This record gives sequence, structure tokens and C-alpha cells, in this order.
Amino acid sequence: MDTYDQESLFSASGGTASGASASAKDAFGCCSRYSACSDAKACLIPHLDCSKNCIYRKSLEQGHIFYGKNADKYNAAVYQSFVDNFKSLSPDCANLLRGILYYAFVKKRGIKLIMLADSPQIPTLDQSGFLSQVNHPDKVVKKCSVSAMVNACGDLIETANEWAKSKVKPEVWKRRKSIRQELPGVKILRDELSTWIIQFGPEAMKKLSEGISFVELDLNKTLELEEFFKDCIYNEDTSFPLDTLENDPRFLNQ
Repeated sequence: MDTYDQESLFSASGGTASGASASAKDAFGCCSRYSACSDAKACLIPHLDCSKNCIYRKSLEQGHIFYGKNADKYNAAVYQSFVDNFKSLSPDCANLLRGILYYAFVKKRGIKLIMLADSPQIPTLDQSGFLSQVNHPDKVVKKCSVSAMVNACGDLIETANEWAKSKVKPEVWKRRKSIRQELPGVKILRDELSTWIIQFGPEAMKKLSEGISFVELDLNKTLELEEFFKDCIYNEDTSFPLDTLENDPRFLNQ
């Protein structure tokens, strides 16, 4: 279901949802019309029995709006800054921003920290106030496959292995199998190896995080940013690509 499809959960006909009741067990947060209801400042389907169970409807009736330009915490000046700054972006910057916001508001709705391929346009988007570029090499390491971590460690894999061996009982270590046929006796587990790299392997961590960036959306500006996205970028017939490194060899199980 498309995030912004306001007609997809209930049909446009005036039918009553079967089995609806006002009991707490049937309560739900909101339906796909939440955005349109926010704009209207009222539930748009009060004639359907199921709407009685909508928690957001009760908030609207009490005058509390959580989404859109009518939201209690909406800041029109922040929204306008996004509109103005977007006009000054280069085509490459604008395309990257489209991909990031599409990923954050449609493809992976609710995500705030996004890992993506490094790009020279990211600092510009940071300076323009759309997002923040943050450094999280430890998060990269935890996503990596064992093979990628072993390769990044090089000869230090033996040191990491001895460290792991010192952390477990001898009988437990003896029962373990080598992680690679060509590395007999190297029995360090994936979580142990990632921990060792984060604590003691800065060079390995640097290799694993090469070419990777993290961007973060400002929680205090997501209302305005989403409205900007809907007004200036979103098109239900268009998806905007973003290289989130899902097929990067470092993150594939090998």
C-alpha cells in the first residue's frame, strides 16, 4: 500500500466495515486517510462503524493534529526554508535528496538513520539543512559478513582469534569449528570478530567503512520535511533510486 494513497484502505463507497466495534481490542492508530483527515481537521469516514475505533479520530475531535500543515508542532518557516533551499541545489544534489526522502518516507517509512554509498553531494545537503551526515563505522562493521571482516583484518585475524579464545571456556572453544577451511584453528564467532574490530582494529574498521556514509533526518523537522517531500518531490508513479549498498559484497553472507 502506498504511503500517500488515501483511498487504499477503505473503498470510496459508503459501506460499513464488517465486524467493527468500539471495543478496545478493535482499536487502531489510524487508517491510510490520516493525512487527508489531518488536512480536513476531522475524520473523513465517520459514517463507517470502524472509524469509531480510530485512536487518531479521537485526537482530531479533541483538536490535536499530528500530521500535515495543520499539525500542532508544524513550523511554516522551516517548511519554506526547505522549498527555498531545494531551488538552489544542483541537479545531482536534488536527485540524491529525492532518493533519500523517497527511501525515508515511502520505501522504509519511519527510518531516521540511512546507510548509503558515499557521495560528494551529501555535505551540501547537510549544509542546506535537509539532513545531517553522521559517522557510524561501528554500525557498518556489525552489518558486515564474516568473510569481509576476515579479509579486512588480514594477518591480525590470528590476534583477534586469540582474544576471542581468552573469553570462553576451553571446553567451549574446543567444540567450535574453524570459520574457514583455509584458516584452521580460527574459531572466532561473527559477533566476537565485529566487537574486536570495533575495539582494537581501527585499520580494519576503516577498510570496511570505506565509501559508506550515514545520513540522519532531524526528528524536530520531519513534519515540515515530509510536507516538502509531498508537495515538491513525491509522485505516485515515480520511484527515486538510492544506493543503500544492499548488494555490496561486504554485507552479503559469504
